[in-house]
Amino acid sequence: MWDHDLVVEKIHRAAPKAIYPRCSAGGRACPPEDSGGPEGFADLLRALRHKKGWKYRQARDVLGTSRWDGTAWDRQEVNDQLAELGKHWPWWPPGKGAATP
Repeated sequence: MWDHDLVVEKIHRAAPKAIYPRCSAGGRACPPEDSGGPEGFADLLRALRHKKGWKYRQARDVLGTSRWDGTAWDRQEVNDQLAELGKHWPWWPPGKGAATP
């Protein structure tokens, strides 16, 4: 399992009828499982850029270049997943009798 760091760069006033939490920007796909942790994943990406040698072939086998797109990132998909997580927070949404954090 991967841990992800989220950086809060700015806090905006809540928009009416918006679903929170939500992500306003981001980029790159999550690393696939079993890709060697952060260091191993960086090595795999470096090998893919070189496009030759045994490390390149290994990276293609591990990442499956036809299955995994490192540039893929879908803000709507991220926000859908955040909304699903938010359903399990006892303090959300505010105003429905739940305590706020």
